Amino acid sequence: MKLIGFILIFFIILTTLNLTFLVEISKDQELNNFYFKGNELSNNYSELEKIHMQEVKSLVNISLIINLLLLSSLFFLKKPNYKQIGISLISISILLFIFSLSFQTFFHNFHLLIFNSENWVLPAESKLIGDYPLNYFRNKFLLINSVILLSGLGFYLKDLIFSNSSTKVSTSSGVLYK
Repeated sequence: MKLIGFILIFFIILTTLNLTFLVEISKDQELNNFYFKGNELSNNYSELEKIHMQEVKSLVNISLIINLLLLSSLFFLKKPNYKQIGISLISISILLFIFSLSFQTFFHNFHLLIFNSENWVLPAESKLIGDYPLNYFRNKFLLINSVILLSGLGFYLKDLIFSNSSTKVSTSSGVLYK
């Protein structure tokens, strides 16, 4: 697959993650103010939760910058192979669905990979665990995976429909279809 294909796939996945996160944060006024206005979190959150949320905020900021770089690079690259991108996204979606069958293990390993510390290991009675239990993340994961799958199907069908459509050519003797 060409570079543009990888960039487009990564852009779609990262955009889906970022949009899901930003929509969810907007639903909680305190977290919204923390992420977008720089306010401190209240004492409803433990110090460990505050540290974890600061780490999440940093990762989201990095993710948004990467997203902008990917988007800007798409303007300078040649037309992608939509069918190949569609197949890749569908394959990634199938793989993610398999991971979702053991979501708790996937979620744990994801955190080990993404975070440098173990500040994400919170006690069961913490505010964050109460507000965002494992099922919350499982449901968001399935939503994100659905968007990836539908994007893949869209790219695949776009290529299938438009590459097989007839082309009208005007000639001196009339209109021909190729």
